[in-house]
Amino acid sequence: MQIFDANVFFGFWSQRRLQADLSSIKDVTAKHGVTRMLLCSLRGIYADFSSGNKETIEVCRKEANMIPVATLNPH
Repeated sequence: MQIFDANVFFGFWSQRRLQADLSSIKDVTAKHGVTRMLLCSLRGIYADFSSGNKETIEVCRKEANMIPVATLNPH
């Protein structure tokens, strides 16, 4: 059975003490048997959506089990 996580964020979260660095995410998802994931950069949410999207794409190009999710600015 494959487990697909549709809500994975990586990077720095200023409002919480959360280990969301890529290495920690890989460890936790492997521990729980997650085989594929939709991934989004926290930089795109809390700082600049454009640089966050670029960061997400760069990571997902290197990781076959990660699918990029874009951050959109509604303004």
